[in-house]
Amino acid sequence: MTITRAVKIMILILLIVACLSSFVLYIYHANKLDIKKISLKAGIFDLSNKVYEFSFNGLKNDGYNIVLKLFRERNIDFSILAERKIKYTINIELRDIKNNLLKSDVITQDSKIHEGWSNEYVELYFLPFIGEKRQKYSLKIAFQSDNDFFDKLTKEIYVEEIYDSASAPWWALFRRISLIVFISTFFPLLIISLIYWLKKKKRKQA
Repeated sequence: MTITRAVKIMILILLIVACLSSFVLYIYHANKLDIKKISLKAGIFDLSNKVYEFSFNGLKNDGYNIVLKLFRERNIDFSILAERKIKYTINIELRDIKNNLLKSDVITQDSKIHEGWSNEYVELYFLPFIGEKRQKYSLKIAFQSDNDFFDKLTKEIYVEEIYDSASAPWWALFRRISLIVFISTFFPLLIISLIYWLKKKKRKQA
């Protein structure tokens, strides 16, 4: 075996390894970016002194939050929410299809919960739980408040898979790089395979 042939084989092996590895990494990061979200209710609706019940399924075997997203309005002062000036109580219960209580919590304006603030919306995260793929859930939320602050806002209640939002841009970058590497290695391998097949076919015909 000549050195030239050995180099060609080494290059071919490296191309195959890079192609397969990049494909696996692309699938991995694509799954990371496929954040499961189930919207339960959205729009402008009363929240104060209301009780809502929802049912949902189709989760992954992963961690989830119940999220209340409040969209910012220019004419509404959100500082009263940030400064805990609005008194409210949220009773929340999560049950399975057999009505067994899986988890519950009582949240007030002084509760230490995870919050996400941006120029467009505020997200309040409640009741983290571990989802099961084939389980059906029922969720009950009872909201009590003497202030109609929440009623006037466009909002959404949803179930969302827990993920690291700070890492999401990196996942997107790695997915793009993996795709580029996969395409850059797949087509040379395809061309090499085609050339090899044509040579083999030509030998058989000779």
